[in-house]
Amino acid sequence: APSPNVPVENAFVRTDALALGYARSFALAGNSAKFDVQTARACYEGRADVAGEPVSASRCEWADTKFRLSWNFIGGSALTPAEYRERFKPGLTVGASIQVEMPTGSYRSDRVLNAGTNRWMVRPGIGMSYLWQGWYFDLSTEAKFFTDNDDYLGSRISQDPLYQVQAHLARYFARGAWISLNSNY
Repeated sequence: APSPNVPVENAFVRTDALALGYARSFALAGNSAKFDVQTARACYEGRADVAGEPVSASRCEWADTKFRLSWNFIGGSALTPAEYRERFKPGLTVGASIQVEMPTGSYRSDRVLNAGTNRWMVRPGIGMSYLWQGWYFDLSTEAKFFTDNDDYLGSRISQDPLYQVQAHLARYFARGAWISLNSNY
C-alpha cells in the first residue's frame, strides 16, 4: 500500500555510484582516532507511478556529505606501524563515534528521486571489543536521528530514529582460519 506521505508505487530504479572519501587517523589524548568525510556521485534511471501518474528519470547527481569522528578512549593506543608490531597487546578497547550527514546533495522538491535528502542526520555510536588468546568479541550500538524533509512534492517527510545493536564472537585458528557467530538487531 502506498504511504500517505510518499505517494509512490511500482518503482524501479537502477543506480550506479562512485563513492569518494578521505580518512585520516591521528592521536587524541594518546589513543587512536579517525576523521573521515565521504560523498558519492550517483547516476540513476528509473520509473514509478506517483499519485497514480507514471514518471521516469535519468540523471547524475551528488549525494549528501557525511563527516565522522571516531575515538578509542579505552585501549587502542595510538601507535606507528613499527610500534604496533612491537608493543600491541590484545585486550579491551572501547570507543565512540559521531557522524553527521549534511544536506549538501542535489535536491529538487518537485522530483520524486533525488541523490540528496534535504535533511540532516546525526549518528552517535559506542562500541567495545575484546581480544584474548584467539577469541575476539565485539559489541556496538548506535542510533540515527533525522530532521524532517519539509519540502518533498509539497509534503513534509518525517522519520523515526533508527537504533541498532551488533554483537560478534569469533575464534581464530592457525593459518588464518576462523569461525564466527554474528548478530544484528
